[in-house]
Amino acid sequence: MQICYILLAMVTNIKQVIQDVIIPEFRTLSSEIKRLDEKIDTGLKRLDEKIDTGLKRLDEKIESVRNEFEANFRRIDSEINLLKEEIKFLREEIKLSINIHERLAALEAKINK
Repeated sequence: MQICYILLAMVTNIKQVIQDVIIPEFRTLSSEIKRLDEKIDTGLKRLDEKIDTGLKRLDEKIESVRNEFEANFRRIDSEINLLKEEIKFLREEIKLSINIHERLAALEAKINK
């Protein structure tokens, strides 16, 4: 029986130690974990906002570059069309020059006969 009383006293002492030391420490750790969770959540929220802002700026820059490329392509297309017209004009001029040269050669041939 005395052993039962000793064991009961030990269990009571262990229970008291748990209530006096371990449970307050768990409560402290629990509140610290909660504070860290809130801090992480706040940090993640700021990080998400920065990422969203960065992606928006990147999208705007990409759109700007795309618009510049399109404007340059339109300008190049316009210049190519002008060059085509100029080449067409020069071909006509060359044909006319060849025609005049052939006629002149024919006239010279008649005159020299």
